[in-house]
Amino acid sequence: MQQHINGIVRIDARSDARLDNTKQGQGRPINGHYLHITLDPACYDNDGIMYQFCRVIDELLTCFIVRNNFILLNIYRQGEQQALWTFRQRTGLRSEM
Repeated sequence: MQQHINGIVRIDARSDARLDNTKQGQGRPINGHYLHITLDPACYDNDGIMYQFCRVIDELLTCFIVRNNFILLNIYRQGEQQALWTFRQRTGLRSEM
């Protein structure tokens, strides 16, 4: 697992708002974060292992995002400009304090 974590070479985050077109959101604006993560493929046995690691990150991030906020994760391979994977919008699971 540490090798996979070490494979994260860059993280860019941007806060913004977008329309929540989910059944619960009904087209209302929702605040959130666009997260762009660049990975070094040499730290993963293959693309399948890299994808599984990214799925775990995607799921884990929802635990740290407040409800009624979103996270949108894009994964890039080091040295490439185009996203390797774009995950669907996820809403936060954490309740506000």
